[in-house]
Amino acid sequence: MSMLFPILFSLVLVFGPAFALIILFARSLRDVRNAVQNRVFEENANAAAATTSFRVNYRSDGHFRSASAWRCGAVHPASWEGTGVLFIGNEKAMFVGSNLTTHESMNIEFELGETGVRWIGRTLFRKGGVSWLQIDFRDKKHFFSAETGITNLGSKAKTRALFEECCRASKSASVTSSHAPM
Repeated sequence: MSMLFPILFSLVLVFGPAFALIILFARSLRDVRNAVQNRVFEENANAAAATTSFRVNYRSDGHFRSASAWRCGAVHPASWEGTGVLFIGNEKAMFVGSNLTTHESMNIEFELGETGVRWIGRTLFRKGGVSWLQIDFRDKKHFFSAETGITNLGSKAKTRALFEECCRASKSASVTSSHAPM
C-alpha cells in the first residue's frame, strides 16, 4: 500500500496535463460545431419551425471511404468533414452547414421520394467510432452522425432517432441495417 500512492501520484503528474489538454481541445471543437449549428438555426428560423431538425455532423462519400478516415478514440477532430443542421420536412430534407476545414457553406437538398436511407451503425475503428446513417440521392452518398457534444460517446441513440425520422419521412427509404462495404 505504501508504494501505491507514489505510483498513482506519478501517473497523475505525467498524464494529468495531457488529459487536461485533450479535454480543452475537445471542448473547443465542440464550441466551433455549436457556433456553426446555432448560426444555421438563426439563419433558417422558418425552416426550423416548419420541419423536424437535427444537429448533425457530415461526411461525403469520398471523405467517408478515404484512407485518412481510419480514426479511433472518443475524441477525434477528423471524424467529420462538416457540421450543421439537417431539416426534415414532408417532401424534402435539407442539410445546411459549414465545412470544418475550409469553412465554406454547405447546402445539400434531398427529394425524400427519391432517397434511400441506410443505417450504417457504429464503425469502431473507422470514422471516429461514431454511429452513421447513409442517405443516397441521385447517385451520391452522404453520411450523417448526430451531434454528441464533447466526445463521440452516445452517438448511437441520437443517430438512430435521426435515421428513424428520415425513414418515416422518406416513402422510398430502404430500411436496412448493415455495415457499408469499406
